[in-house]
Amino acid sequence: MVAHDRAVRHPAADPLGRADRALAGAAGAVVAAQAQTLKAVKDRGALVCGVSEGLLGFSAKDAKGEWSGFDVDFCRALGVGAVGTMTLGVMTRATLGHSGRALAAGAGTSAIYALVTIGAALRVLAPFTAQALILTSLAGAAWSAAFLLFAILYAPIFFANKK
Repeated sequence: MVAHDRAVRHPAADPLGRADRALAGAAGAVVAAQAQTLKAVKDRGALVCGVSEGLLGFSAKDAKGEWSGFDVDFCRALGVGAVGTMTLGVMTRATLGHSGRALAAGAGTSAIYALVTIGAALRVLAPFTAQALILTSLAGAAWSAAFLLFAILYAPIFFANKK
């Protein structure tokens, strides 16, 4: 006689299995929706971050026609964070990969990404403080420091022989 380690259960008697299947189905639907969104952005050639006109504090045009408010600042921060992070991501990956180095982020590369993320976060927070100009300036400084640190850390790789 052979003993089996696993018990065979009827699917209805396994509620966790049903929950897992339901969760997997929902995750599949989310992935499909994200793929459609990504395709729409690629087809359009731009990411559109929209605001509603006339919601004081969220989005409004001033006398000069300039947009301001939380939604507007969020869109700007999203742009700064996304563009900065993606640009640095492509540059670090391409530099390491094309020079024959391991595709691993050391402490310096992690600092680059931390700086650009801090810059985006400060840009989002700036309008909610009494020191908006200072925080916006610090956001720009952090973003710039990320690119300067990239130049300092990766310039030697550009000029070195391939490994």
